[in-house]
Amino acid sequence: MLFIITVALAGATVTEKICGSAAAMKYVYHSPVTVALWCGTAVAGMWAVVRRRRRMPWSAFALHSALAVILAGAGVSYLTAEEGSVRLAEGEAATGCFTDREGNRVRMPFSIGLISSEVKYHPGTSSAMDYVSEVKISRNGTDEIRTVAMNRILTVDGYRFYQTGIGNGTSTLTVSHDPWGTGITYCGYALMMIAMTAFFFSRKSRFRALVRATATAALIAVPAEMCGAENISNDMPKTLQRPLARNFGQLYVMWNGRVAPVNTLAREFCLKIYGKESYRGLTADQVLTGWLFYYDDWKREPMIKIKGDKVKRLLGTESRYVALQDFYRGGRYLAEEYIADRDLLEADEKVALISQVCTGNVFRMFPYREEGGKTGWMSWAERFPAEMGADNRRFIAGITQAVARDIAHGQFNRANEALDRIKAFQESAAGRENLPSPSRFRAELAYNRLNSPGRAAVTALAAGLAAFALFCAGAARKRCGRNIRRARAVITVLTGMITLYLAAMMTLRAIAAGHLPLTNGHETMCAMALAALVLSLWLGRRLPVMFPGGLTVSGLALAVASMGESNPAVSPLMPVLSSPLLSIHVMLVMTAYALFAIMALNSVAALAVSRSGEAVKRLADVSLLLLYPAVFLLGAGIFTGAIWANQSWGRYWGWDPKETWALITFIVYATAIHTDTFRRLRRPATMHIYLFAAFLAVVITYFGVNYFMTGLHSYAS
Repeated sequence: MLFIITVALAGATVTEKICGSAAAMKYVYHSPVTVALWCGTAVAGMWAVVRRRRRMPWSAFALHSALAVILAGAGVSYLTAEEGSVRLAEGEAATGCFTDREGNRVRMPFSIGLISSEVKYHPGTSSAMDYVSEVKISRNGTDEIRTVAMNRILTVDGYRFYQTGIGNGTSTLTVSHDPWGTGITYCGYALMMIAMTAFFFSRKSRFRALVRATATAALIAVPAEMCGAENISNDMPKTLQRPLARNFGQLYVMWNGRVAPVNTLAREFCLKIYGKESYRGLTADQVLTGWLFYYDDWKREPMIKIKGDKVKRLLGTESRYVALQDFYRGGRYLAEEYIADRDLLEADEKVALISQVCTGNVFRMFPYREEGGKTGWMSWAERFPAEMGADNRRFIAGITQAVARDIAHGQFNRANEALDRIKAFQESAAGRENLPSPSRFRAELAYNRLNSPGRAAVTALAAGLAAFALFCAGAARKRCGRNIRRARAVITVLTGMITLYLAAMMTLRAIAAGHLPLTNGHETMCAMALAALVLSLWLGRRLPVMFPGGLTVSGLALAVASMGESNPAVSPLMPVLSSPLLSIHVMLVMTAYALFAIMALNSVAALAVSRSGEAVKRLADVSLLLLYPAVFLLGAGIFTGAIWANQSWGRYWGWDPKETWALITFIVYATAIHTDTFRRLRRPATMHIYLFAAFLAVVITYFGVNYFMTGLHSYAS
């Protein structure tokens, strides 16, 4: 029965993507047939648990009971909960009704009206930090002023209001009335958490038996390196000297909705245009200032990375890199008529970004006070706003001309002094409260200088794959010689060095962003890499396969993080993500994914040494030992995310594609634990094949859903 539900859920998400309609999803997820299947699964599961109660540790019994309670809570919510939304406007009379999802009006035992609504911004930026509404609740002849905001729920007589949207004098609130289902479900979550924790301490659990029985396999590792070089010519384009370019990179600029160092703009410009953080030994600051001050040299430089046969045919080249002048022929822009093509559109975006740099429009470096006291930022290429004073206008016009003139005449010391005056003007005009703190500014500069996930990925993959190859060759050995112990020490030290490097990079990114870096695909891949390395160091003494497994998983995760033409920018946190539960949810899930990946690689190693039955058996025990914490961590991550969703969106489960596939992954891996029911999985080879194939569910959950489906989790792409 559970298999039928799993297939139905997977089929529904695929059908929605193909048909472009939620009809299949709605039918599968909300139809009475699905509810009956879930209820039948819960009853059948509890009956099986009760029958085996005498042979089952109490923690396992409590765990299965928790799942039944969660399903019961979901059923109660399905039958009794009321959900909808209400739109309020300033100056309008209070309303005592909300509109449910079917468009019906539902009456509440009180009325609610809007007093004021406000969008709060991150200091010095135009990026929203929070949405806040002040409302008036009228009941029993009395009025009460209350506040509702993102992740700050308003509860009135069992009705929960969540901030959904804000317009000009209006506010949209999601309404949820679920007096029984949510409480039952949360009790199930709490019982599950207690049961999962107790399971690891129960002497009768299979996990403790595996810990006692698992033997240490041999590990042989050798250092390995991978390197590559690109042939380049010796004709270098003109650019600023490195110290002067670095000083330019330490100015402030409004970029991607926040105040950042120009160095960040330079690094992302270089990654976007060229695909790397530097160009021919020149720093990102030198590349950016080269395009700005020496356009005639740089327009002939083949540094624009292109892809796609159509782009190459249009430009008449077979090279991966072209110059800006290659896009123009006879005064005509070649890509103008073919912009519908995806590859051409991408190339056009690069040309447009270069144009913004060369004209100065991208350099919004000069702050001014807008009406209402808010700080705005402008570039020297824009028209001066009316709010800007005459003295500031003269300073901006004069200083930009002075910098360009000094650089053109080789007066670099004077240009450096002019840049210092610009920095002083920025700090005076914007005010310290509208600029990042000195520690955040320095952390971002250090992050830009040191961060290189591509190099870390190559190092981890080289060491991990070499260790795996030799581990397969020596897995049948029972004793570790001196050379093996030395190799193990080398691997341990290398793992520790990569772990410290990655932890430092994530710490710097967290300081620069002002929040934990767990909000997009790049950051979660780095978190997964760090989790794999930490697990390797923690469990490696007992399970040596963790070292090559952790290194390989972290290398693959870092390789994915570095893919594309630029890393996702450090950006202000979206209001909906401003919750501590987000960090807990992501870390639990990514740690589980790291363990699943290590198990998949462990299965590859086991199948490679399939001639040694004893080695295959030991590696199967290792996978099963890792399977228990991985499944429990994923389960904890799912219900932590559900609690966060309930605080942010007003419902703890909405059958979003990411939620659906996370549940499918949980079911797939939980099946492997129940070897008493699925007896074929007792065979080591079958277990390895199953765990290797099961990793496909993780790949779909993370990559397939993020990049090919839409939903509430689209921000994680």
